[in-house]
Amino acid sequence: MKNNKPNKVLIIILLISILISTKSIIRNKKIEKWMGLLEGLHEVDKIEVMGYEGKNIIFEDKEDVGDIVMNFYPLWNVDINKKKIDKYVDKSEPSFKIKFYKNGSLIMTEEILKLSKNIEEENSAEDLRNLTFKIKGDYYIVKINNKYCSVQMKDDRVLELLERY
Repeated sequence: MKNNKPNKVLIIILLISILISTKSIIRNKKIEKWMGLLEGLHEVDKIEVMGYEGKNIIFEDKEDVGDIVMNFYPLWNVDINKKKIDKYVDKSEPSFKIKFYKNGSLIMTEEILKLSKNIEEENSAEDLRNLTFKIKGDYYIVKINNKYCSVQMKDDRVLELLERY
């Protein structure tokens, strides 16, 4: 019986090691998939904006496409409790989508969600505000593949493009 205890400990250590290795492999695969999506954005030749103020807009001009990609380029998925973000999403407002195409094939869809005004009032949301961007004074956040993302709106040219159509 005494010999079995060390074996059990070794088996437990081995199982924990396998679990940690498996989690690491899965995380690396997710990062590789994410990086693949981002690399494809540099070759986008068409962008479709669906539902922005009730309009559908298609951009195929190289300069316009480049401006939209640059401003809506996802920096990384947000490492924060999804429920915390969900409570600030304004479900009464329609979201809009930006679809990115390369050689006629859809490579990624971003869902742009409007956040409620409460995000400005609550101090606990300070970290959330840093992950959002503004359009016409309202806060928005991006969702890709059911994960929230951070983007950096670098200029108002994109808003001018969206307003022009």
